[in-house]
Amino acid sequence: MTRRNTLCCLAILLLFALPCGCAREGTVMARYGNREITRGMLVRWLQGRSDDVDAVMSRKEEQRRKLKRLALELITVDEAKRAGYDRNEDFLFLLRFVERNFCADYYWKTLSRDGWYEGDVVRVREYAVTPGDGPAPDALAREIIGELRSGVAPEAVLRHTGGRVKVSESFLARGDRGEDYDRVVFHLGHGAVAPEPVVTAGTTAVVVLLQRLHPDRDTIGDLIGDSGDRRAVRKSLLSRAREGMESRLLRAGGVWDNTAAADSADPTTVLFRASGEQFTVSDLSRVLRLVYMKKNGMLHIRDIPAKIRHDWARSILLDTVLFNEALGRGVCATEAYREAWEVNRQHSLAAGYLDDIVLSSVMATEAEARRDYDKMLAIMRRARIRGGTPSAGSGLVPFHRAKDAILAQIRDRKRMESRTAWESELLRRARFSIVESALGGY
Repeated sequence: MTRRNTLCCLAILLLFALPCGCAREGTVMARYGNREITRGMLVRWLQGRSDDVDAVMSRKEEQRRKLKRLALELITVDEAKRAGYDRNEDFLFLLRFVERNFCADYYWKTLSRDGWYEGDVVRVREYAVTPGDGPAPDALAREIIGELRSGVAPEAVLRHTGGRVKVSESFLARGDRGEDYDRVVFHLGHGAVAPEPVVTAGTTAVVVLLQRLHPDRDTIGDLIGDSGDRRAVRKSLLSRAREGMESRLLRAGGVWDNTAAADSADPTTVLFRASGEQFTVSDLSRVLRLVYMKKNGMLHIRDIPAKIRHDWARSILLDTVLFNEALGRGVCATEAYREAWEVNRQHSLAAGYLDDIVLSSVMATEAEARRDYDKMLAIMRRARIRGGTPSAGSGLVPFHRAKDAILAQIRDRKRMESRTAWESELLRRARFSIVESALGGY
C-alpha cells in the first residue's frame, strides 16, 4: 500500500471515529420519567464527587449502582424544587457554609496537587516496650537506653528483654507524634539514642535517630526511596503546610478570632470577623441545630458539649478564611470548580430535602428503647443460664445510662428503613430503567 493510500485510510478511519466519540458522550445509560441520563452526565457527576471514574466505568455493577444514585438525586431535586425547598431559609443559610467548606477543600486539593511543601523529617528506629513480667515499661526502656548508649549491640540488648520489645523503623515528619516527641527526637545527632523514653499513644519506646532529612516537593523522590514511606511523609508535610497557611491567614488583617467564646450564653456574642463579615453565637447555634442536633437526635441546644461548640466554630472560621483566600486567587471561579460545585450543590439540595421533609418525622420513643433493652437483657440472661452461671449479673449497663445510645440506634434504623422505602417508591413512580447495552466493562 502506498503512503498516499495509507493516509487516505487513516483519514477515513478518523472520520468514522469522531462521530463515535461524540455519540459516546451522549450515549443514554438510564431513563426516568421522560428524561435521560447520558454517559457524559454520569461522568461529570462522578468527577464532581471525586469518584474514581475509570474504576466505575470499567465495572457494570458499579455503573448500575451509580446510575441509580444519580437518578434518585435528580428526582429528589425535582421534588425539592416543586416543594419550594430550594428557597427555604434554613437551607439557603446552611448552603453558604457548605459552599465555603467545599471551596476550601477544593482550594486545598489544588495546592496539594501543585503547591510547594517541605519540612524536617527523621528516619528512626524504635524499640517499643510492652507490659509484662519484670520491670515496668518505663524502667525497661531506661535499661535499654543505658545499654545502647554504652555501646552494647542491639541484638544483645534484645536477648535480655523477654520478648517484650518490638523493633521498627520509619520516617516521621515534625509534628507526626506531637511536641513532646519532637522535643526529644528532632534534636538528636545521627546515630544518637534518645536520652529518655518517649510515650506515644500509650506505648513507651526507645528511639534511635538514623537519618535527618529536609525533603521538599522536588527532592522527596530522591531522599525517600520507598513509595509507601514517601506517600506518608508527603501527606504529613502537606498537613503541616496547611496548618501553616491557616495560621498565616488567621493572623492576617481583617480577621478577628473570638471562637474561644463559643459556649457563651449570649446569642449576640461575636465569635469571629473575617473580610467584613461577622459570625455570632446565634449563627453557630443555628448551624448546630440544623446539622449536629438533627444528626444526633438532640432536642436542646444546651445539651451540646462545649468542646463541640468550640470545634465547630473554629472549623467554620478556618473554612471562611480559606474560602476568602481561594476567592481572592480565583481558584473557585474556574469552570472546573463551578461544575464540581454544581454537583455538590445538587447533592446538598437532595440530601437536605430528604432529611428535613421526608425523614424529619422519624423518631424513636423511650418505650421502644426499653423494649430493645429488655430483649437484650433476656438474651444475656439465657446465655448466663446456658453457661451455668444463672445468678451472675447481666453484664449490661443500667437502662438510664444506655437509653440515649439505644434511642440513636433505633432512630438510625427507622430512618434507613424509611429512606429505602421512599427511594424505592420514587424510582417506581419515575419508571427508572437502565439501558444494559450501554454499560461498559465487565
